[in-house]
Amino acid sequence: MATNTQVGKYLYNNVDMPLYGKVLSFLNTRKDGASFITIAGQKEIISDFNGDVVRSQAKVKTVLSNLRFRSVVNEIQQQHGYTVFKIVNKDEALTLIAEAGKIVNKMTQRSADVATIKSDSADNEVINTPKAKKVNTMATKTVSKKAPRLFVNPETSKVEPFGAGRPSKAKLAFECNADGQYLNPQAALAFAQQGGKSEDKLTKAELLDLLRKVRAERDEAIAARDTLAEVLGGLNTASVDADADSDDGDDLDLDAESVDADDEIEATDAE
Repeated sequence: MATNTQVGKYLYNNVDMPLYGKVLSFLNTRKDGASFITIAGQKEIISDFNGDVVRSQAKVKTVLSNLRFRSVVNEIQQQHGYTVFKIVNKDEALTLIAEAGKIVNKMTQRSADVATIKSDSADNEVINTPKAKKVNTMATKTVSKKAPRLFVNPETSKVEPFGAGRPSKAKLAFECNADGQYLNPQAALAFAQQGGKSEDKLTKAELLDLLRKVRAERDEAIAARDTLAEVLGGLNTASVDADADSDDGDDLDLDAESVDADDEIEATDAE
């Protein structure tokens, strides 16, 4: 089975397609839309995360963010402090739901085939009498191994070891036990709400589209700045001219009064 499925001009990871289908299926039944909190709390969705509300909300929020960027859903209003999402491209949404259903059926069939193979292998297994092991009577040194630190990979939803080297912020935020339960749920939720790493990588076309938008916004800001500079420059020039006219008149009047005073003093001395 292929790794990705293309719907419209975008690629979707097959691992995440079932969640896309469930989110859109629920939104399709809500005429007035729903928030990511409501969607993540649905039984068929939260059950995929073993009842972990934090993980369910983080995943659903990322899915909605991707769908909004790809113009499948849109934000319509705020309710109780949360954004409400609604399907705006029904054709693409229904296509995603259908493709997700196909992938779920393939996964179910594959699991059934694996179970059948295991069952057949168990029926044909030859039972051997275990041989007695030779016991070493010499004292041996017991070496205890430290349990590795684990985290829930936000891109695969699987429990994985930290690995060598300094752990990243994502690993520390999503640190968990062997059962996949977060050690610090508040840190995981905060990291997800602050824009944790997305599961779906943007395609080259998406990146170029985003770059064009950023450049257009930059050009508009530069044009607005230049226009404002011209307006302020004209106002400053007019103010300087007015001050110059006012100062010249005052200087001439003062000089004239000074000359008249000197003439009167000279005339008095002559008498």
